[in-house]
Amino acid sequence: MQALLGASIAREEPARGVPLLRRAIRQFLDDLRLAPANVDALALLVDTSNHLVRADVRLGRETEAVIDLRDVLKVYDPLTMIGLKLERPTAVREIQARAWIAGERTSFSKAVGAWDLDAARIAEAALDVDLENPALEAASAQLYDLLSDKSKPLNSWKQRANGLWQRLALKFPDNPAVSNRVPR
Repeated sequence: MQALLGASIAREEPARGVPLLRRAIRQFLDDLRLAPANVDALALLVDTSNHLVRADVRLGRETEAVIDLRDVLKVYDPLTMIGLKLERPTAVREIQARAWIAGERTSFSKAVGAWDLDAARIAEAALDVDLENPALEAASAQLYDLLSDKSKPLNSWKQRANGLWQRLALKFPDNPAVSNRVPR
């Protein structure tokens, strides 16, 4: 109930909806600790997290959104949506949080700014340390794809994403969700 109320309030008054959404997320996380296979609770967690990220972005609180997503991404892995079930160290989850937020920033047509550049730098630094980690490659490619959609002149992000998708397609040749992302 808190999730619905928080989402409803956040549409008009994001600052008032955020505390309710955070409480609802904590409750869903508690539910998932007790029953990790509860798909309904996971779906509600992701939906409520979307509402919270949207409110944080509308308020210009992208850094808080990253913090809000840390516990969520411990139980929810966006890479499963493209058929990848991989071990995800903290660096991968941090990049996934930034990709999630970049997607929301794109939906609000926020111009490329310092936050986006910082997100790209974080991904680059992580890749410099562990370029052979497929989860890190996939999360970074998703982030670069979202960032490149926002600014045509920054096509270097698109090129970087394409290179990562090509590497992943070689590692996962039987995964159409990955191979379809490789430019032809």
